Amino acid sequence: MAGGQREPRDGSGWRLDLRNGDRRVAEYEAEGVTGSLDVGAELGRYGEIRAGAIRGRVRASASIGAGGLPRFDIASGGWTSRLVIDRFDSPYFPSRGVSALLDLFLSRRDMGADLSYDKLLGSFSQVLSHGRHRVFMGLTGGTNLGSHVPFYDAFALGGFFSLSGFKEAQLRGELFGVARLGYYVKSGGLSGRLGRGVYVGGWVEAGNAWATRAQASFDDLRYTATLATGADTFFGPVYLAYGQSDDGHGSFYLSIGRSLTGASASVFRSY
Repeated sequence: MAGGQREPRDGSGWRLDLRNGDRRVAEYEAEGVTGSLDVGAELGRYGEIRAGAIRGRVRASASIGAGGLPRFDIASGGWTSRLVIDRFDSPYFPSRGVSALLDLFLSRRDMGADLSYDKLLGSFSQVLSHGRHRVFMGLTGGTNLGSHVPFYDAFALGGFFSLSGFKEAQLRGELFGVARLGYYVKSGGLSGRLGRGVYVGGWVEAGNAWATRAQASFDDLRYTATLATGADTFFGPVYLAYGQSDDGHGSFYLSIGRSLTGASASVFRSY
């Protein structure tokens, strides 16, 4: 079994799809509450560092799928830390700069979690420009640090800016890696009331998610290509895009508020 999609329904719940490849086999309705307490410091104009604790609980039951599917009541608790470096000259459509992230989550039974496990996620992005032309590149990866991550908190790939030709969270695993190379150009402006500009471009991605370190291999990479147009508006970036995977499947996207450094998500924490 692979895959899961977390989609908000309202202020208190969301939908979680379970997939076998590109086929949805069940849909769960989930509700949960998560709280965290962090302390941190700004690193001048470079970014920030923070650490803290998190506690939460998620309850989920199948709304679509075969009869007899189990109900889940999952407790989360542990320690978190995050290091962010952000030297982009614009948060949404930068023309130059670098961005980096390290995110550590240590789930611990003595903090109220059902299971103890570790997760480390890291990413690096860089944008170069010449006139109106901009090239961006990025690497994102995650590891279980030798522990066993439960299926509901595994790293998820698929969807916009995450092997865009695959469906949301179609690929899942305890380890993952994605490389991205893209280009975009400013094709026009917007009035001062609407935003800063309109951009067109595209990118290619290579990566995958694996259940174990022994399975991780460059021979098992998946590939996608995406074409997109975007606008830097007063309420955030807006994208209209089409991504196609190496297996011939494609997906259209209308995205609001997602930046070039978007990554993946888990049941309890967003990356």
